[in-house]
Amino acid sequence: MRNNIQTKEESIESVIDGNKTDYDNIYAFAEIWVKNRFKWFCSDDLKDAYYESGGEKPREPKVFGGVFRFLSKNKLIFPFGYTTSRNKAAHGRMLRTWISKEYKAKQAGNASNNNNLKLEL
Repeated sequence: MRNNIQTKEESIESVIDGNKTDYDNIYAFAEIWVKNRFKWFCSDDLKDAYYESGGEKPREPKVFGGVFRFLSKNKLIFPFGYTTSRNKAAHGRMLRTWISKEYKAKQAGNASNNNNLKLEL
């Protein structure tokens, strides 16, 4: 008899497979949205922006987790820290915060410019 417990990866894949249209719509929106985001963000921010743009609520809200997984796997976003969820149903749980590839590159450029300072005393 096979064990019916799924790994986290298998669970995310199941959610994506069962909600392919929702996933595709949200991922397409997220790809563009994160490129224009030059400050940290969390899943609450992406969800709010998606819904404000007219995006429909997915049948399975966990599909957002799959979107973040693949944005990260495709190196479009990078972990930054943690914040508290604004969603009342989340009861203040901690959420990972992210930065976009573009913002990370901009910050790296800013940091390298600091090494070129020529101070005169």
